[in-house]
Amino acid sequence: PSDRDQQEMVEDNIEADPQVPGRDRRAITVAARGGVVTLTGTVRSRAAKFAAGSDAYWTFGVNEVRNELVVTPRGPQAGG
Repeated sequence: PSDRDQQEMVEDNIEADPQVPGRDRRAITVAARGGVVTLTGTVRSRAAKFAAGSDAYWTFGVNEVRNELVVTPRGPQAGG
C-alpha cells in the first residue's frame, strides 16, 4: 500500500479499537513512510498507548512502529 493508504488503514484500526477512548484517538497523529509508522501525540493511559501501537503493528504492510505517544494520566486536553 502507499504511505497515504497505510496511514489511513492505521487510523481506521485505532478508530475502531474500544481500548483507545475517543479523546485519545483524536490526539493521536499517524505518519507512515515506507512501512514504518510513527505515532505521536498524548494519551491518558499506558493501555491506550499500547493498544494504539498494537493496532498500528497489526496493520497490513507495516514493518515497524515507532510509538512516541506520551502518557498524561489526567489534566486538560488541548482543544477540549
